[in-house]
Amino acid sequence: GARGQLTWATTLDLGGESKLGILVTGGYQYSRFGIDDLEDDISDPGQTPAPLVPNSVADYQFRYYDYERDRAGVGTNINLDLDKDNKLYANLFYAGYDEYRNPAMHTEYRNIDALAANGSSVASDGTITINATNSGTFVRKTFTDELTQFRDLAAELGGQNNLGGFILDYKATFAYADDNVPFNYNYRFQDNSVAGTLTYKNNTNSGSSPSFNFSGLNGTDTDPTQFLLVPSKSNNSTTSYQVAAYGGKADGKFDIPLGGGDASTVKFGAAMRMEYSTYTQTNFSVATGGTPLPLSQLNPASYTYYNGLYSTGPMPDFNTTNNLLNNNSNQYEGAFTQADPNGDKGGDYTNWEDVYAGYAMYTLKSGPMEVMTRARLEVTHIQYNWYQAYQLLANGDPNTSNELASPIAETGTIDYSNVLPSLGFKYTFNPDVITRMNYSQTIARPTQSQYIPSFSLGQALSAQANNGLVQNTFGNPSLKPIISNNIDFSFELYPQKGAILACDFFLKDISNYIALNYSRVDGPGGVGSGGVTDSLNYSNVPTSGIYGAEFQYQQQYTMLPDPLNGLGFRGSISVMGSQGQIASGIYGELPFQSDLIWETGIFYKQGGFTFDVAGNFTGKNLMVVGDPAVDNS
Repeated sequence: GARGQLTWATTLDLGGESKLGILVTGGYQYSRFGIDDLEDDISDPGQTPAPLVPNSVADYQFRYYDYERDRAGVGTNINLDLDKDNKLYANLFYAGYDEYRNPAMHTEYRNIDALAANGSSVASDGTITINATNSGTFVRKTFTDELTQFRDLAAELGGQNNLGGFILDYKATFAYADDNVPFNYNYRFQDNSVAGTLTYKNNTNSGSSPSFNFSGLNGTDTDPTQFLLVPSKSNNSTTSYQVAAYGGKADGKFDIPLGGGDASTVKFGAAMRMEYSTYTQTNFSVATGGTPLPLSQLNPASYTYYNGLYSTGPMPDFNTTNNLLNNNSNQYEGAFTQADPNGDKGGDYTNWEDVYAGYAMYTLKSGPMEVMTRARLEVTHIQYNWYQAYQLLANGDPNTSNELASPIAETGTIDYSNVLPSLGFKYTFNPDVITRMNYSQTIARPTQSQYIPSFSLGQALSAQANNGLVQNTFGNPSLKPIISNNIDFSFELYPQKGAILACDFFLKDISNYIALNYSRVDGPGGVGSGGVTDSLNYSNVPTSGIYGAEFQYQQQYTMLPDPLNGLGFRGSISVMGSQGQIASGIYGELPFQSDLIWETGIFYKQGGFTFDVAGNFTGKNLMVVGDPAVDNS
């Protein structure tokens, strides 16, 4: 990648104590990056007959992505200091990016469950051999061409006045964001049924780098003439999301002398945020058929990654494919037309979310001790509009096989208020040694996609769960906001200028943690293949907890001779645990909570020049919770 930035600033003397400061900056960044990924779906342990081993997989997905992103932005800051007690400011920012995914390529080996009835076997070292002929194993190839465009505008106007010792701060804000996907072409080749045997072994390195041997398929899985690009498997989609937010806040502060060097401060204020957003989606399919296009005519090439461990097998050349397919007059495909207007309407929504808040805070300083107490009141009002496009099953899920003749406009409201207390204690043993203890209650509101019950058919959430079997994804308007009671204890040591050594211990008692929830209707009422309906939505985990410790060290080695005194090192490590009821009667780690995070870096700072090289690691993530007997991972 490459990037550049220009900044200009000046200060104008307006006479007396008045000064005007102006800063203008602009930048551009080009990035190109890729994602090489191997994913799997674990075999359903509840299927009959059961797999030979628990680590049997239903499919492996070899994924190879290529991204390009162009980002640019401009901003300005204006400060008007009328005198030492009265200041005004204005900020304006506009930025955006275009991101091309060209392309995302998948090669999937499906129906590779270790089932004795199909002739599979397991060796003593854990190697699983699959009889592809008896198992109905097939290879599926897909690729995607997508453009995402994001634009962001933000403006704020504010000031500060000292009214005889009473400090008044105020600010008004406006923000607008536009996130569009003008095209998302998805192409899929006809499934290639393969014969012979294949083996895989996924119990080495804790299953993080499975090994494969496809030579027993005798090339039936890598022959490009056996993969036909079929028009009926191609589709395109567009999405548009806009959000506008208006806000304002005002804070007042004054000191109360207590004598004897002690002091206290009272601070209070109010704030508001009114946000409006809208989302629309449109899906297209090929209107007319055409001649199937063999992969062999698309200049295929194979891509290997993970030091040669994995290969995508033959995949089409991106430019060749685009030239042939993104032309409505070609012999292979007709024009893309909207496939299901009513169904698309079922994914559209508008949303108003207004939050009003007020707080009061008191701080006491006495010698080396400082105590802070605060209470904050937040009132939330939400109104959302969406469309019911399908009849509902008895459990409330949409019956996607029974679309309504005309979508029904629906409206819902959500209201709640919360009082959030906090209490903090700080003790300074000396300027180099400080300890802190804090208690606070915080809130995290559900996002729009989590509470608006508009239904998306396909992969809106199933992509997060790494499961292509999901028929329904939808929000849950009964979700409650997450409330967290937090206790923190930290110890900080500042051995010299530019250095810190700190440790922090924390405990969070959480109510209503929000998690992706996986559910299944199996049998009568199911709308998927074989009467099975897999659904994803969101649910609250009633009680849960997160606990852990963080250790941090940073130092610039100023004691070294010039120019080495600009060298520095920083590092941090967090060790965490979590516990919650992730399914009825089942307790385990919370979704999206990592057990280990570390970050480290080497930097150089000297004479306005800064150079930084850093690395980080985030531990495992559990993606969804729910029925443990369904096919997810």
